[in-house]
Amino acid sequence: MLHLSMFYNTHCHFLQKHPHEISIYNLFGDETEIPQSFFSAGFHPWQMLPEDRIEYYQTCLVPKWQNEHCVAIGEIGLDKVKGIDWQIQIYRFKAQLNMAKKFDKPVIIHSVKAYYEVLSILNQVKWDKPYIFHGFNKSYTLAKDLLQKGAMLSFGMALDDNRFIKQVFMPVWKEYPAQILLESDTNPIPIQVLYQKIADNLNVPLSVVCQVIQNTVEKTFGHLS
Repeated sequence: MLHLSMFYNTHCHFLQKHPHEISIYNLFGDETEIPQSFFSAGFHPWQMLPEDRIEYYQTCLVPKWQNEHCVAIGEIGLDKVKGIDWQIQIYRFKAQLNMAKKFDKPVIIHSVKAYYEVLSILNQVKWDKPYIFHGFNKSYTLAKDLLQKGAMLSFGMALDDNRFIKQVFMPVWKEYPAQILLESDTNPIPIQVLYQKIADNLNVPLSVVCQVIQNTVEKTFGHLS
């Protein structure tokens, strides 16, 4: 049953308490306090860890991935600007993907100047679950290429930029609405703010945007309630 008043935030670093918002909290792999709400879990490419070995990853991550509230793997990925040693990033990303293959969960991906390297690794490990590039703020050309290759894109505060909305977001929304998600990431705003921006730009009722995104959320993460 469709609840038009629900707003889905598919990646955030705050435990959101906004009315009618269902969010997926980002839990870093070495955190020990497990939230009693929906979350994703993984080792970020910025993290300095005591060791980068599969055994360490398994000890930290498998219990989290088995938790009933864990609905996604991540955020994990590659970062050419701020990440740790590149070869360690690649090892960590591949290891987590291979470990996660037996879990029926999508993966939330952090990518900075490494989109095609990420796609190459997803292909190498034969990843067959949904994969979501979070916080997308790049060009329409890149967005369309990723979407055509089967990726999903999650948009956040880049939607504050009217030029970005008109030149990037609106064209891909109209062509690939079933592959688009919304997030607040590190900003504690209510996700409803971004829903409203989209509705205003499309000149449609807010309920229309809610329905499209809820359908995508349910196909990707299952029923979150």
